[in-house]
Amino acid sequence: MTIAAGFVCKDGVILCADTQETIPGYARTDVQKLRSFEVKGINLFFAGAGNNGIQVDASIEEITDNLRDSPEDLADARRFVRVLRDAVRAVFPMEYYPRAETEVDLLMAVQFSSSAKLYRITDCSVASVTERVCVGAGLVLANQLLQRYYSWDASLLEAAIISLYVLYHAKKWVPSCGGNTDIALIPNIGGRMSYMPTEEVEKIEKYCEAHDKALQRLLTAVPRHPKNKEAFDNEVRNAVIGLTAARSAFQEWEDVMKEVAAHLGRDYEEMMREAEEGANRFLNPPPSDSQTSEGQQ
Repeated sequence: MTIAAGFVCKDGVILCADTQETIPGYARTDVQKLRSFEVKGINLFFAGAGNNGIQVDASIEEITDNLRDSPEDLADARRFVRVLRDAVRAVFPMEYYPRAETEVDLLMAVQFSSSAKLYRITDCSVASVTERVCVGAGLVLANQLLQRYYSWDASLLEAAIISLYVLYHAKKWVPSCGGNTDIALIPNIGGRMSYMPTEEVEKIEKYCEAHDKALQRLLTAVPRHPKNKEAFDNEVRNAVIGLTAARSAFQEWEDVMKEVAAHLGRDYEEMMREAEEGANRFLNPPPSDSQTSEGQQ
């Protein structure tokens, strides 16, 4: 199994998946689950889920080969969908599907010359996705988070951050999800697709953890302090300080500390001077009374 998510926004499509592959009773391994192909001038991107990794990979390759062998021009999105359905049904004949349980569940992003589209392939069925979708283990949790944070007006980068947040929680709470997160940013017009570097993904995942911790107490702040504005403002102030500190992964340390000082109502230079004096006292503690007495003898 795996966890994969797709996100449609104003600037294009996000496709992401974890990298953990579980062989029940044997091992967990990391594998590349995002696959890309170029077919007749369009770019195809796949992420798949299922109980048989070999079957998922074989299905992706067969669908791609069927599209490549089609005599049709695939540049038009409507015509592409018709050809795609024929290609899928050649792999999953309708007289045998659908079955009681889904065998192969794929997300497929397609980058045309002037737009990017997202499709879901569930055995022999093909459906267009106009908002967001999740497949694989943990889809209940992931879909709930996608629904909470989804916005078509999000930029491609914002959509990527939301998608990474969703997979971060799926990997944290669902045993069969894990490993790294691979994520592809597929723009509509005038841009090449790109994969977000692993170090940037890890940086955002650390921020996701800090974000949740900083906002944790705000859930109960209003019921606990319906009339005590000072107490409520203090909870908000602590959350802001936590979020400001979380930005340290994305900013220079000095800039972050200046913002922390401002939120604390402190002068930055004074705060840093006090911190330095505190460090010096720790490294060079003053002599104790017994030491002083011994020195006077």
